[in-house]
Amino acid sequence: MRTTIEVFTFKIRKHRTSDFLSFADEPDLYELLANDENNFTNFIDTNLTGDIEQAQRTVRIPQKVEGYSFHHHNNKARYICGIIETGLYGKEYEIANKDDPKNVEFRVGKNSAIIKPFFYYIMIPRTGDKGLMILERTDNDGIYPLMRIILTSFINYHYGVENGYTVEKTNLILNYYLNELLEGKYNSISVSANSLKKDIADRYFGFLNSENFSVEFKLKIKGNLDLDQEKAIRKMIKSGDYFFDSSDLKSIFEEASTKVVSTVGSGKQARQRTFYLNEEQRNMIRPYYDIEVEKNAHGFSDYISIKEKVKEFIKENKEFKPLCD
Repeated sequence: MRTTIEVFTFKIRKHRTSDFLSFADEPDLYELLANDENNFTNFIDTNLTGDIEQAQRTVRIPQKVEGYSFHHHNNKARYICGIIETGLYGKEYEIANKDDPKNVEFRVGKNSAIIKPFFYYIMIPRTGDKGLMILERTDNDGIYPLMRIILTSFINYHYGVENGYTVEKTNLILNYYLNELLEGKYNSISVSANSLKKDIADRYFGFLNSENFSVEFKLKIKGNLDLDQEKAIRKMIKSGDYFFDSSDLKSIFEEASTKVVSTVGSGKQARQRTFYLNEEQRNMIRPYYDIEVEKNAHGFSDYISIKEKVKEFIKENKEFKPLCD
């Protein structure tokens, strides 16, 4: 089966400062996560099992099944990984047989949650201040907001709540993935100017304050393009040129941002993805990567399978190397 993972780098910043936690300092964050008596999984099991009101989720750690553990760590590679089981609450659901949806078998109340398993992987290097986090998406549902709450609580528990540490992430966009987006089938291309020079704003929109509006040019591709047309658009996108020769339009979109929606893959594996050409907007690209894993008896990712596939994914992409050294 195919599952989706999200990939981030993260730093830990002290409250109201620009200071980040150095992983070379003591106490060693990895040792706390992996080997401390109150390690990551024990911390969740002891302190956070149940309602996480901030995320409107309930959380639990799966217990061993016939000696089979759902949590591991590696002291040499300095990572922890495992399964967190969680579900959203606050809505009422009806559960029905797929062949007879009008016959409601039972209802899930607003104070109940449908629990699903999510794989996580956290790697802490020996030096520097940037770690790696990989989280599984289950049924198009992600858990980064929850993981941020849990990891922040864990860090402040061990390092002192008075320091007010917070976790800050950056989406990790691998080069091959960016190339896939650029080479995908384009659905739309948008050029947006969020601010205009005063003389241009006065000329075209004089009755409006330029700070209160933005201007967008959008090209929607309605049908299949031939090969030459696709090549021409890709060349234009990669070069940063605009879609018009008009000096007036060029002046409006001189400092614009460009967003492209493209389809990656084909058939059942086709996915629509959005990417931004501006370097400062790169973190807005969703860091979604699909991997093939074995399915367990419940229809979710088999834990051992996804653990090994994530390790392979890291090994195969050289952008991870600086984090793993």
